[in-house]
Amino acid sequence: MLWLAAGTTLVLPSEAERVDAQAVVEALATVDVVETTPSYAQQLLAIGLEDVLQEQDRTLLLALGGEPLPAVLWDRVAASPVLRGWNLYGPSEFTVDALVAPIEADRPHLGSPVANLTARVLDSTLAPVPPGVAGELYLSGPAEAHGYRGCPGRR
Repeated sequence: MLWLAAGTTLVLPSEAERVDAQAVVEALATVDVVETTPSYAQQLLAIGLEDVLQEQDRTLLLALGGEPLPAVLWDRVAASPVLRGWNLYGPSEFTVDALVAPIEADRPHLGSPVANLTARVLDSTLAPVPPGVAGELYLSGPAEAHGYRGCPGRR
């Protein structure tokens, strides 16, 4: 929805196109942005998405989220001359995209919080941990869900 609010055009493939992997790749070579899961992006790359983009002298922005982004995919997107990428991370309670990071030649990471969101990494006593130290991610802000449908007491 955010892409539409930004003025992009939504492209909906026909049922026949949607189930034909090569047709999907060819259709993606005509758009500027695709938001998908890393596992789906890996399949598109495996069947030649980069080649089709190079043939058409186009670049594609891949917004990847919904599941962990493997390091091998991070490295491939970062090195590609025809792909630009963003790692979108966050739990469902924050409408999924809570942290964002450009996919560049550094190591995979979650990135920075989106506007109006605070992200903290805390230890088991809820004290902040130094950068690079493992801990639990705590998010807060107006995007947080306030319960679940049919389960008002569950947060």
